[in-house]
Amino acid sequence: MYWGIDYSDPNVQLEFLPGASVGLRAGWTVDMDPELAALYQKTMEATDNDARIEVLEEIQDAMYEHGPFIVIAQAPAHIAHNTRLEGVAIRDCVTIDLTEINLK
Repeated sequence: MYWGIDYSDPNVQLEFLPGASVGLRAGWTVDMDPELAALYQKTMEATDNDARIEVLEEIQDAMYEHGPFIVIAQAPAHIAHNTRLEGVAIRDCVTIDLTEINLK
């Protein structure tokens, strides 16, 4: 299936965990892997970037071993604009800073 990210952060992938919204669509409930499901909350409670990275890496490894999903690629975002404009750049999956766009 295609999965377009909602925002540019690894937390967007947490919905694939057991008991989370996408995990449940695959029939993957919390009771099927409670330890992995608990890492969702552990990620959300991480107070610094190093702790967060550690938990996210643990989730990634566990998902490769036990998960029903294999994330192959994340599609890039595409935008179109007139060639008379300059400064058009996409920052994440849906954000364009309109204050940076000017007419040539």
